[in-house]
Parts: sequence; C-alpha cells; structure tokens
Amino acid sequence: MNQMCTGRGVRIPGFVTFNYKIFTREVNQKKVVVERVPFMLLNEDLVRKYDLKSPRPAFNFDISEVPLNLSQITIESGLSRSCVETCIDEVLQAFSRALVCDTHIEFHFPSIGRLIIKYGEVEQYFCSSFMTKYAFGQEIVKDKSCPRLP
Repeated sequence: MNQMCTGRGVRIPGFVTFNYKIFTREVNQKKVVVERVPFMLLNEDLVRKYDLKSPRPAFNFDISEVPLNLSQITIESGLSRSCVETCIDEVLQAFSRALVCDTHIEFHFPSIGRLIIKYGEVEQYFCSSFMTKYAFGQEIVKDKSCPRLP
C-alpha cells in the first residue's frame, strides 16, 4: 500500500497487479475533477492457463508499476527474506491448486480488497477504507465486508 501512496502500481510476479487509471473531467472553465480508478489485474499467463474470464480495462495505465517490495515486508515482519519469499511462493502454489480443485475461490488482500473467482469469472472488490484513504472514484463497487487489520 505504501507504493500506491507514492503513485505507483504494485506487481506480484506471476499473480496480480494493483494499479489505477487517472481520469480528468472538466466541469467548467476553471474547475477540473480528477478521479482515480483502481484495478486488480490477474497475470495473463494465469488467466490463459486456467481459462479464466478476467475483466480487462479498455485503457492503458498511466502509472508505472514496481514489483512487490520484499525488503520492506522483511523489515516490517521481522522474518528473513528467504522466509518471506518462501511464504509468497507457497501462497501462489496454494492459489494455483485451488484454481484446479474448486469452482469458487475468494482471495483476501487485507485492507485492500478481495479477488473472487466463481466458475471461471473473475470479480474484484475493494474495501471502503482503501477507497477512501487513497481518494479513489466513488462509482466503483466497494466491499463493506472487507476484513480489517487489528
């Protein structure tokens, strides 16, 4: 979330990318409204491999993407870097196994939102607190049942 705060998208290699698009609308000659629309994009290889129907935006993102900062996670969690890398690999493998075995999968990103896959259809929901904190556009569906961190 720190990367999104600094104006960058975050990519978890082989899994998902969090990014957003900036839209500007002219209300009148002196006022311009700027809206940001967030997206969770599944990796293309993952979509093709499991034949998922993932919503793709009809626009290109203006924001640069950076890979997930494992060093920051290491510092904040107090775990070794190899342990953090192993944990992420295990989660990704468990997600892949779940895609093979189940028809309904919910993957929670604490304080960000949920990724739901039902019968191959991919849906994304964002937490209200996440939408408010980063001033994203209000027309996006917000998930009020989002789990909160203590």
